[in-house]
Amino acid sequence: MRAQEAFDELVRDGVWPFLEARGFLRSRFTFHRKAGPNWQVINLQKRASSHASRVTFTANLGVALDRLRSGTYDWPPGRRPAEYRCHLRERVGYLLREDDTWWEVTADTNVVALAVTITLVLELYAIPWLDARSSDAALVALVRDPTALRAEGGPERLRWLARLMDLLGQHDARRAVEVESARRHAERLQRP
Repeated sequence: MRAQEAFDELVRDGVWPFLEARGFLRSRFTFHRKAGPNWQVINLQKRASSHASRVTFTANLGVALDRLRSGTYDWPPGRRPAEYRCHLRERVGYLLREDDTWWEVTADTNVVALAVTITLVLELYAIPWLDARSSDAALVALVRDPTALRAEGGPERLRWLARLMDLLGQHDARRAVEVESARRHAERLQRP
C-alpha cells in the first residue's frame, strides 16, 4: 500500500464515519456542516511536499458566516463554501498546543490508531471551536468575554467580528473588539 492509499483509507474509514455521524457532508478531504444559516468547515490539507511514500497533512477549520457573504468571502447559492472563503479560520494545531501540527502517513502507518487520534482531536478541539463561532449568539458571547476575545486570532478575525457586531446592532460588543484591536496594536508597537 502506498502512502496516498493509506491516507485515503484513514479518511474513508476513520475520519469520514466520525464526521458523518455528526452531520457533516463530505467533498473529498473537506467536510461541511450547516449551523443555522452558517457553515462549519473542516479541511484536511495535504502538504505540497507529500509524495508516494509520505503524505503529511493538517486540519484547517473555518466558519462561513452567511450575514457577511460578500466579495472574496461569498460562495454560490446552493453551494458549500471552500475553507479559504470562511470568515473565521484556524489550524487545529493552534488549539492543541499553540503551534502548527502536521501528521504523517506512510505505507506502514497504523491508520486505525491515527484515525483514533485525529477523531479525538476533532471531538475535543475542532468541533467545540466551530460550535463556539457558528451562531450570532455564540459570537456575541465570545466578544463580550474579554478572556475569550483576547484569545481570538489575528486582525482579520477581529475585523469580521467587529463587522458582525455592527450588523447585529451590538455596539458595545463592537467597542470591545475595537479596544482589543487597539491593545494588540499598542503591544506590537512596543516590541523591539
